[in-house]
Amino acid sequence: MDISSFKSIFFSLILLLVISYFVIKGFRVVTGICFLSILYMLPILLSMLFPLEFAHYSNLFPIMDHSYKDILLSSKEVTLSMVGFESLLLFYPFIKNPERSAKWAHLAIIFTTIIYVYVAIITFTFYNQEQLQHTLWSTVVLWQIIELPVLERFEHLGLSAWLLIVLPNLCVILWGVHHGISQLVTINKKILLIAIIFIIAIVSGFINKRTSIEQLSNLVSEISFYIVYGYIPFLFLAQKIIYRLKRDN
Repeated sequence: MDISSFKSIFFSLILLLVISYFVIKGFRVVTGICFLSILYMLPILLSMLFPLEFAHYSNLFPIMDHSYKDILLSSKEVTLSMVGFESLLLFYPFIKNPERSAKWAHLAIIFTTIIYVYVAIITFTFYNQEQLQHTLWSTVVLWQIIELPVLERFEHLGLSAWLLIVLPNLCVILWGVHHGISQLVTINKKILLIAIIFIIAIVSGFINKRTSIEQLSNLVSEISFYIVYGYIPFLFLAQKIIYRLKRDN
């Protein structure tokens, strides 16, 4: 391993220790962190209004000039950004009065969809197609044009705030992994959490370059696509069939 690998491991360990503190405290604490992330997200969303000064709304036209095949293929490409909702299958039993919570789940999906559309419109009006193809971190570039009297490099603040937004997602994922494995094997939960943290930190040392991160993202996106549109519907149909057979017998 080179020095960059050790830097990745060190940063991952610090972040994982913070996440594990919330995870070990239980799902109630994890949900509290998720709620706080909504408050942290609002200033970030407002900061994205600054690029509208340089917006070219003609970039949005013509509308619906792509075939249905292109739209479906593009939907597959953004799978990585959409996945995460399947964690509901893990924490559903922990929800008090889940039947009454259904409307809030649907409202959350609507809110998330609005945010995606909001960010997409701002991005498409600020960049053209060629610029998007050659821009690695488009959001950071958007923040670079923001000039405040008390802050010269707004992207530094934006990246720090973005970490607070990503943190709840990581907490939910790590909680789901920890809870799922603890249901399959009989092992002390604290020891299991330490083992998971150690494995993730070591693996992060090998994924410290742009190419390796992109390869991992593509792999996770591909696997997630088949899980969401194949495995989960299969589980639903299998459960319905099994329940009907049991009821008939």
